[in-house]
Amino acid sequence: MPLPPRVVSAWLGDIAAASRPETSRRRKCSQVQESQSQRRKRRALDKTTANMPRLRPSPPDSPDPLSSDLRASIQPSERASVGSQSNLEKVKRPRGRPRKPRQQESEAVAGYASIEATGNLVLSPSTSQYSGSRYGEELASMGLGISEPTNSNTTASSSRRGKSRNPSPVKSLDDMHIFDKPISVGFVNGERPIPEVLQPHWDALENICANIGIIPRSIQAQFEAEERLHPFMLSMAPVPASRESIRLESRDFEDICEVRDTTIKYWARTHESGWNSKIHQKILDRALKPYQDRYESHNVTTAKPIKAFAPAFKDDPKDPKVVDFVITHIPSSTLRGSIQSLLRNVSDDEQRTINQTHDLCYQPALLSMETKKGYNDELDANFKLAMWTTAWQVGISRFTSQGTACTPLPGIIVYGHVWELQWAVDTVDTVYFIKHPVPIGNTATVAGCYRLLAAIRYLVSVWSEEVFLPWFIETVVRGESN
Repeated sequence: MPLPPRVVSAWLGDIAAASRPETSRRRKCSQVQESQSQRRKRRALDKTTANMPRLRPSPPDSPDPLSSDLRASIQPSERASVGSQSNLEKVKRPRGRPRKPRQQESEAVAGYASIEATGNLVLSPSTSQYSGSRYGEELASMGLGISEPTNSNTTASSSRRGKSRNPSPVKSLDDMHIFDKPISVGFVNGERPIPEVLQPHWDALENICANIGIIPRSIQAQFEAEERLHPFMLSMAPVPASRESIRLESRDFEDICEVRDTTIKYWARTHESGWNSKIHQKILDRALKPYQDRYESHNVTTAKPIKAFAPAFKDDPKDPKVVDFVITHIPSSTLRGSIQSLLRNVSDDEQRTINQTHDLCYQPALLSMETKKGYNDELDANFKLAMWTTAWQVGISRFTSQGTACTPLPGIIVYGHVWELQWAVDTVDTVYFIKHPVPIGNTATVAGCYRLLAAIRYLVSVWSEEVFLPWFIETVVRGESN
């Protein structure tokens, strides 16, 4: 029903009162006692200006209207009285306090409920705002109440929170236990033993990590000029007879010294991509130089991994994480033809690859490498390497018999200048990563760089040739030669 005129009038009056800005207050001044001569002058001035238009009052923030002469006539006691009263006024409302009439007006208007917010025509602020107001009294006299408006902002905020997207999996190694095929990372123990096929290569790599036989005899003098050389560090192989081999070892020493100097120069001033291009890539290039016709390294930071190969997380496959480098085998024409024939039967174009990414279709990746600037990213590094390597195992399982375990795969994580080795061991029910107890090398010393060259060269020339490639040919492509 329509509201009576008195209710509407009361409502409009309350709106005007709520939106009216705070009235300005002028400082009160104590009455100034005038001398008799000053009173006579004032009366004469009033008679002269009786018919003149009155001046507008001074604005609220205008200076004190007392003249300088009148100020001078104020007695010291009266000045003290004025000063004390002014101080009291400052306590009540400091002069420098900014007034915000617009904000007060917006707050008053914001209290009114709209039809969209409540579904009812409510022409008032909340009950707390109109308690004791004319509008509230008029409604109360009619037996009506004031509806409390719904807070539309709170409702919208709650709706947005309710519709927020599901959180992505936490980058925690503990979360990988709930994969369809659980994944764990750690050192060798009863739950993570060294596979029998890996044991001899594990022992050989431990000798390399102990700096045994890593320094070529042809550069013994140059090495001793840089760092201390222990007798056990010299290689058991004699000095090569061919000039080409001697030149290769000399070039290794030159590049290693350059990498060592670059590491010291950019210790804490270069981002991860700078380390990759200036340091890590050079080590990989030097390590693979003697085997460049069969193995090569690739920077895969921009390679898009195939989501379908990611391990299932709560029945929801997640994207495999991207690593920085991989080392691949360059197949012979015969092996390449066998791989192409194998992939020709794959219906999905994106999945027509032998790896976990389509960028490297025909070169099987035998080693993956993740780089970080420091150990503060250790959790993320282990998570990425585990997801990437497991994605390769999932993808390759398309071509193996059911229940066939993948061969152990090496992976390297670089923390600044320190390189650490892991092995991904696949079983029927789980995948576990075992870490080497000591780093396989570093780029901050010449000996550390030679250790890296020896470890990487062992992986591609011995482990890959004796374990990885025979398993890949016999189990995956079922070919005859590599």
